[in-house]
Amino acid sequence: MLAVPQVREYNLTPLSRSAGIGQIPEKRVDYRTQATPQPAMQSNHAPDFLEDVYSDDDNAVVNDYVANPRAQPRAQLYDSEPSEACDNVRNASPEADARTVYDNDYDDEAEQQRSPSTMSHHSTYHCPSSPQSVVSYADEDLDDSMPSGSAIRPPRASFRQPSSSYATAPESSRKVRRVVEPREGRHRARKGDYEPEAQEILCNAIVLFKSYVCSQDAYPDKLTEKTWAVEAWQSAAAKLQIDMAPDNEILTVIAQYSWNLRGEVKTTARALVQGAFGFKTGLTPVSRVYNQEHAAAMKRGRAFVYESIGETVDDHLGLYEAEIIQDVINRVFYKSPSDDGIQLADAYDPFPFVGLALILTAIECCIDEWESGTFSKVTFSEENYGAVYQRHLQELRAFEAESGADRILTDICKQISARGRACAKAPAMSRAGTSVLSRAAMSDAVTAYKRRKEAALAASGSQSQAPRSGSARSHHL
Repeated sequence: MLAVPQVREYNLTPLSRSAGIGQIPEKRVDYRTQATPQPAMQSNHAPDFLEDVYSDDDNAVVNDYVANPRAQPRAQLYDSEPSEACDNVRNASPEADARTVYDNDYDDEAEQQRSPSTMSHHSTYHCPSSPQSVVSYADEDLDDSMPSGSAIRPPRASFRQPSSSYATAPESSRKVRRVVEPREGRHRARKGDYEPEAQEILCNAIVLFKSYVCSQDAYPDKLTEKTWAVEAWQSAAAKLQIDMAPDNEILTVIAQYSWNLRGEVKTTARALVQGAFGFKTGLTPVSRVYNQEHAAAMKRGRAFVYESIGETVDDHLGLYEAEIIQDVINRVFYKSPSDDGIQLADAYDPFPFVGLALILTAIECCIDEWESGTFSKVTFSEENYGAVYQRHLQELRAFEAESGADRILTDICKQISARGRACAKAPAMSRAGTSVLSRAAMSDAVTAYKRRKEAALAASGSQSQAPRSGSARSHHL
């Protein structure tokens, strides 16, 4: 007779007793098989469906183990035969069992000695993936009806590839050298850690990289950041005529200026938003209510992007001509005659739409910091404001398309660049084709120069002969 396991005592209602709900035995459920506790029974044998074959006993013998249990169901699902590659898993060698997908240092000769049929079989084998999987590596799983980009990140625009001579670093290029070892507790490289030639390339590459962020995508992914960093380094090295190849550490230094630029824009906008829109410190309940209402009014109908804000949405004037937009751009890109907007005038004149969308997104983020009535910091991340940035960029392009041949937004961006150059006290940009020096004018200038030179020589010769004749006459007397 089996001992009845200990049970928990509960006060059962009559309804529970009529439904057959009783006490619960205190027995651990097997975490592998999720087997239910065996009830107390008078017989010495439990039902078959409650027998725990896969127990925690180390001496238990399991003979029905299947190496690939999903092969047969998957074949039934896709109406195909089970792949032989899956069957080979059962007969794999012990060395193959010990190998993981991360072991890349195994002997290549063993792979080359395999028969051609086996090699061709494994080279054409693809593990089936679920239909319309988000992460799929099989060509047949791609669905043409799916959108090419997500709601947050659009498809990448075609980006200019580096020239063939600088697409890859030549073998003769010397690797960049780090002359300052990292301090204890700090492993990330900095600009000052490298030799002078590398620092010169790095400074120019950073300026180029930031222009890519402003003209291509304000929120690039890691792969795009690495690609832009390589291209910026190669372009800067070619401009300076320095043959030096980058390493991963210095490319990381360049790529980090993606979030560095976004942080600079956000910090600059935060310093200007309170004064530009009149938010109060928020120490009294009245000022808190005012800030909440004012923040909502600034975001209603994109009021903060207008030069003149009226009582209603229809009364706003000067779309995308708000004074704070110019102020933020001046403090980020036009601080001095050597700032980014001046060095790369071709990239920032007219000011790119992507950079303008980033400015508007940062201003909206700073307005959100006053929504609670008092100032409270908000993280300016892609997770929080990637979709907001995309909406601003779509609205900018839609406004440009709506203006048609007038291209109003392009004119506004040209005015932004011109005012930025004036703020930086930089000379006005020289326009090609305003004045042309003809070849005839050059020939006339050369002829006139030769005549003046001959006249000067003749005059100097006559002056030298006059004293000689005077001295000879006095000697004769």
